[in-house]
Amino acid sequence: VLAYRLLVLSYIYLDNFEKADKTLANLLKFDPEFVPPPNSPAEFISLYQNYRTKPIFSVGAGVGATLFLPFLLEEWGVHDLSANNPINRILSPGYSIGASFSIHPFKNGRVDFGINHQRFSYTVEQTILKFAKVTFSEVQNLVSFPVSLRLAFSNKNVYPYVRVGTQLSYMLSSNADVDRQYNDSSNFSQKDIPLTTVDVLPARRLFNVGITTGFGVAYKVPLGNLFAELNYTLSAANMVNTTKRFNSPDLNITYFYVDNNLLPSVLLIKIGYTRSIYKPDKLNNK
Repeated sequence: VLAYRLLVLSYIYLDNFEKADKTLANLLKFDPEFVPPPNSPAEFISLYQNYRTKPIFSVGAGVGATLFLPFLLEEWGVHDLSANNPINRILSPGYSIGASFSIHPFKNGRVDFGINHQRFSYTVEQTILKFAKVTFSEVQNLVSFPVSLRLAFSNKNVYPYVRVGTQLSYMLSSNADVDRQYNDSSNFSQKDIPLTTVDVLPARRLFNVGITTGFGVAYKVPLGNLFAELNYTLSAANMVNTTKRFNSPDLNITYFYVDNNLLPSVLLIKIGYTRSIYKPDKLNNK
């Protein structure tokens, strides 16, 4: 890089701007992230500004841990809903792994298009009809397609950023482990119902949309950056397919379980790498 830079300066001093321009083009092909030092001659800066020096696009990958945080919209059940039947929610971690494609429409800003495979899990415990404890543990697998605008706040090697956007998700599978235990085990006529796994995908909304927002920190590395990000997504619709709420005799009759209306939200902590792709062609200045 230093040799190319000295050659450009030499040709400028010799008023040979044609060779200076060709040498600068070779420099940018060798190091597309080159930036002239602040004390560079005005002619050098002028030549440099004639080239496309920001990435034409970026590709990346990331992996992270998720926490599923559903909001209770409305309670349903086979029991008296006016009675005091507290719901105990147990949060369990999941994961997210995905890739992204980004365009750079303006300085310090980019639009990210992603595809992720995500797994969420949560557990609900509730005492039904005053004598039976029902435990319902669900695991969901989804593919999501986020689109967001990311804004960075600095050009330094370490810089913060924020993002906001929308996300479309499609549920691939959803299975639940469910069991029913009696509070009074001395009554031998009351037998616990053993744990079983139920496919609850038919009772789920397959497509959902939502808003996503987050902030993170990126660290500049050659031709890309490493990043760590905290992201939150809130879905727009109830995750339960209400037309299929009572279509599972195993859940409704055997286990006394009925889906509540739930609004999904997800907290995601992820790390990853983004690779910038450059094409330092000369701009068409008219």
